[in-house]
Parts: sequence; C-alpha cells; structure tokens
Amino acid sequence: MVYGVGAFIAYAFFSAFLLVPGKNIVGSPYYLIGSAGMFMCMLWIMKHWPGGQMLYAVLLMAFLVRAIAIFQFPANSDINRYIWEGEIQLSGYNPYLLAPDAEALKHLRNEIWQNINFKNIPAIYWPFAQLLFKAGAAISPTHWFFETILVLFDLGTIFLLLLMIRPFTSDFREIVLYALNPLVIISVAGQGHLESILVFWTMLSLYGCSQKKPWLMYPALGLAVMTKLTPIIFLPLLVERGNIKYFPLFLLPCALMLHYVDPGIDFLSSLKIFISDFHFNGLFNYIYQSIIGELPPTWLAMFCAAGLSGFVFFLTPDRPRSVFLLSAILLIFAPTFHTWYLLLITPFLVLYRPTPWIILHASILPLVFIFHPWATNPLWHNKPLLQGIEFLPFIAAGIWCFWKDRQYWPARFPMARSISVIILTENEAQDISGCGQSIDIQDCPVEIIRGTQISSGIDAARNDVIVLLQAEARLLPGAISAC
Repeated sequence: MVYGVGAFIAYAFFSAFLLVPGKNIVGSPYYLIGSAGMFMCMLWIMKHWPGGQMLYAVLLMAFLVRAIAIFQFPANSDINRYIWEGEIQLSGYNPYLLAPDAEALKHLRNEIWQNINFKNIPAIYWPFAQLLFKAGAAISPTHWFFETILVLFDLGTIFLLLLMIRPFTSDFREIVLYALNPLVIISVAGQGHLESILVFWTMLSLYGCSQKKPWLMYPALGLAVMTKLTPIIFLPLLVERGNIKYFPLFLLPCALMLHYVDPGIDFLSSLKIFISDFHFNGLFNYIYQSIIGELPPTWLAMFCAAGLSGFVFFLTPDRPRSVFLLSAILLIFAPTFHTWYLLLITPFLVLYRPTPWIILHASILPLVFIFHPWATNPLWHNKPLLQGIEFLPFIAAGIWCFWKDRQYWPARFPMARSISVIILTENEAQDISGCGQSIDIQDCPVEIIRGTQISSGIDAARNDVIVLLQAEARLLPGAISAC
C-alpha cells in the first residue's frame, strides 16, 4: 500500500513539472521530466494498487490534471481550425466548399485565421464534428471552451472503460493506463485533438457490442464515422447475422451530411490530399525506408494492411480485440503517424495491456514537444534518429512478445493412428447400441470407453485422439477417417 500511495504522490509532483512551464513548454526540460515521471508513476500505481479506494483518488487526479492542462498548454493550430470552421458556418458558409484562404471568406479573417495550418485545404472533419464546432463557436469561440468539450468526451471514455472492465477485474487498477496516461492528457486537454470524440463514440459502440445491444452499437459507430472517417473500417467486424436488422441505425447519423450537401462538394477531397501528398512518421515507411532506402509504394502498404486485416476478420471472434488489432494495423501502415493518432489504441491498453503498445506510448512522448515537428520547421519532418528512439523499443518489444508466446503458435501433430471414443451415459441401463454401431462403421481403429464422467474416461483413454459423444449421438459414415 505504501508504494502505491507514494507513486500517487509522485505522480502529482511530476504533473506539476509538466504543467508549470505553461506557454513556454516547447523544448522545455520540465516537459520531459514531467511526462516521463508521470508515465513511470502511472505504471507503478497499477503494479502496487493499494485497494478499491485508490480508484476515487485516481479519477479525481485525472480530472484535476486535465482541468489545469486546458489553461497551461500553448494554443494548438487544430483548435484554431475548429473555431474558424465554426465561425464561418455561423456566417452562412460551408466549410467543405470553401478553404480558409478562399476570397469569399477574406472579410472574416482574424487572429484565429492567422494561426491555421493548411489554409488551402477545405474541412477534413466530418459533419458531427462540424456541427459541434458550430455550436461551440456560437457559445464561446475560445480555446479553453473547445478544449473543455474535448475533455468531457475524454472523461466519458474513462467511464465507459470502467463499465467494460468491471466484469473482469476486482479493483479497476488497469484504468490508470488511460486515466493517468500523460499522452492522453497532453493530446486532449493540452493540445485539443479531436481524437477524444472519435475514441468516445468507438468505445461506446464496443460497449454496446459487448452488452449485446446493437441498438446502441450501430448509432455510436455511425457518430464515430461522422466525426472522422477512420472507424468505418470497424463496421465489417461488428456486423453479424443476429444484429443486421439494426444496421439502419448506423446510417441514421449519416443524415448529418445532408446539412452540408452542396453542388461541387466532395467530402473526401481533403482526405485524398492528406493521403496522397503527406507522409510523416509512418512506422511501415520507417522500416521499409531503413532497409530499402526509399519510401514504399502505396499499394504495398495497402496490400499488407488488407491481408493482415483479413486474418483479423476471420480468426478473431472477440469483437473488441478485433477492433484493437485492426486499429494497430491501421497505425502501423498509415503513411502519417502523429503522436495523437495513438489515442485510438490507448483504451485497449486498459482492456488487454499489450506490452509493445504501452512502450510506444512512452517512447513517443518526447516527440510531442521536445522534438516537436513544428519547433524547427513549419511543416513536418522525418529524422531517422528520432524515429529510431520512437519505434525501435516498440519493434523490439513486439519481437520479444511474439517469441515469448511461441507456445501459442499453430502446432503440427503427427497423423492420428487410433482413436478413443468416450460415450457419456447418464446411467448403466441406457441404450448405447445405436451410438456404438455408428462408431463401428468408421475407417479407423477405435477404442470405446463408456462412463458417466469425462475425466475418468480421459484417464482411461490410450489412443492418439479422444472423441467425446453423448449416448444419443450418431456418427455419420466417414466422420472419422483421417488415420
């Protein structure tokens, strides 16, 4: 208990290091000390969890650190974009039709406009996000208000994760991997990235899936897609024969697009530009370029990602886990991998605790501000040394985990030469003649064991393969033939 409480106090101390520098945090050693210390203390709290009462302290700390970070971090250009697109909607303009540098919007230019990136590109965020921007701009077009909205969605994700892990844990210690994760705090409360909304709707959809509530799962996934298009790839994983009748609920949020439909609008135009023209910090690109010496062709990354996604689709029956694996594949093969993109994975740290991805959350932290891509260059840059710091620990941990779990690899067994069939009977007088006759017509040597307990039958079996049958069962001709 002492270690857990001490780690919690140390976390509060290091969070002060992170928040004290305020607007001058770029390049500050305070940031590196604070974020690294918070991450280590987060892991220490989980390992030495003192008891159920710690959950309330963790939730309070998570709230306080986020609330302070809203006001202590420097303004981010993404927040300026949200405010700008909200303001032009209030003036009657369509953000999908007009880029910020459009002449028609010249009279609306202000200080917010001055700090927008990619002024030549129209809106990339989808209609739910745009309507949220419009509402936020109408209420209070300020950085702190927009970041507060994002933090509320972030806190909602914490609540959903508590509901999702409740059946599998006695003390909720895993929640610290999201609630106290410095990358989440920096990306959402500090920088104001939209991923908090995307993650909230995605986790709400998975919660609906785990609770067998497709009436909740489908519209939540639809709202995630209407925030950013990325979660559309999860849809095939969640559709099943038993819930397909609720599928129209997924399409219901898509009606938000009707508000922005206009001649000449292509909702995918900005996304196409980012995919085709921008490549930054991609993991697959880094590995391929380190070996071959040049960036890989787009078709190769797409082919590899599609192949692995197929394995996930057919071989992973656990839906939340399949969404986690598909998110991992997406990030590995994406041409651009910003630090805040990792938030799509962070909730799954709570559910599955994957060691390589926990390590990546730590190794990617220095890139946020110490080696921030905008600190020395107005656009993004790739530096092999920094990418090595970021990705090599993750790759090494992935290889180690793969080798450590080799006992779960597909095994090859010699061909069976004989079979023991255990016939389970409820009483000695039960007629099993029909079952026995169906066994006798098989092609392999078969040992028949009759009993009322599975364990005793298994102990008595001496052949290569064991088959369990109820007395009422009948084997079809050829059912046992590969001997």
